[in-house]
Amino acid sequence: MKVQTRFVDVGQGTCNIILIGDKRAIIIDAGPPDNKALLQFLKRYVMRIEALIISHNHADHDGGVARILENYPKAIKRIYFLQDSPPETIRTYLLAKREAEAGRLLKHPERLEAGDRPMIIFPRAEDAQPGDATRFADISLKLLFPAMMDNLSAQRGAGDKNATSAILAFFCGRRSVLFPGDASEAAWKSLHDRLGTPIACDIMVAPHHGGKLFDCQPASFYGTLVAPKVVIFSTGTANAYGHPDADMVRNATASGAKVICTQITSQCHPDLEQLRPGVLTPVFPSLSTPLLQLNNRGRSLNVACASTVIATISSDAVTIAGIDSHQAAVDRLPARGGHPLCRG
Repeated sequence: MKVQTRFVDVGQGTCNIILIGDKRAIIIDAGPPDNKALLQFLKRYVMRIEALIISHNHADHDGGVARILENYPKAIKRIYFLQDSPPETIRTYLLAKREAEAGRLLKHPERLEAGDRPMIIFPRAEDAQPGDATRFADISLKLLFPAMMDNLSAQRGAGDKNATSAILAFFCGRRSVLFPGDASEAAWKSLHDRLGTPIACDIMVAPHHGGKLFDCQPASFYGTLVAPKVVIFSTGTANAYGHPDADMVRNATASGAKVICTQITSQCHPDLEQLRPGVLTPVFPSLSTPLLQLNNRGRSLNVACASTVIATISSDAVTIAGIDSHQAAVDRLPARGGHPLCRG
């Protein structure tokens, strides 16, 4: 069994698509609103969504939910999201409620909460089609964090949606991919205490778009709490948060991981228009563009680094399309006036 995972270039946001064959897919986070390229991709390659999962209720993760629900009536088997804030403030709740009342949902949404053991998101025996038991014997998607008590804690006082952000793990035989949303230091320490060892994986999406994890000392994260071979930073060119954090990038590379960013920022090159359309040509679907885009402060928008990252995962191998070309292009950036964070 082989699956393809697309870590989609949605600018400052997160969207991941796991293509499992027969025009079926799992979507983990929907990115920010109005990402037309994402919808074009889905309509071309996906007829049924096995699971639509929102790691936490921030607009850069759940903003694209409306378009997905509108374009896949009665074609989404399961919807999962957190109750990390009052229901009337949760976008996915309000949209799913509207779709359910209109009769366009197959099933009511489910809470994204693990128990004493990881929650199995896929495959679910009751959803199986003929041949699925054999086809998906080696694969699974599991929720590692949060549990119900974590969600309740996140709603105390002013609340912190990142504190309860979901951490999901996709397994294909001996290979694994981590999807951590914006999971904070406390979540990772909780998992580490439970497992007693760093979480090893082939690929992970950098939590919080590569931003510093609150009080976490960057040198104590990669290699200590998690041990990925490749880290993907889903970061927007003109983001106002300083993502990716330079220390977090250096910690990742010092741990031996390869770093791939979807978009490049001014931290890595002072003249991004010199690089447009990007370090590599954008991969469909992608928010990065060869056309000039500026924000209201005149800063460049949507310049690709690796753009959408495509990984093929089987039970004994993980292959990332174009990774050698990307790493070589990053190595050439200093000669073009750049100073890429992932090269120290």
